[in-house]
Amino acid sequence: MTRYDFSGRKVLITGASTGIGRELSSEFAGGGAHLALGALPEEAEALEQRAPDLKAQFGIPVWTFPINLLDDDGPDAL
Repeated sequence: MTRYDFSGRKVLITGASTGIGRELSSEFAGGGAHLALGALPEEAEALEQRAPDLKAQFGIPVWTFPINLLDDDGPDAL
């Protein structure tokens, strides 16, 4: 199977505060990707707690976006 090099690449992960999105953030961070993490506004606290952990553990930049993509302006706001 072909492995991709995500080192220094920017990756957007939605649903990043829990479940599969949270695990994906660890996997991409471990590969050196720079992360933009999205989650619902009510999950903002979990997202904000996660970002510094990833920065410290993997030494990568992490941006967080607590946005509901189902809102009319959600995708544009992101």
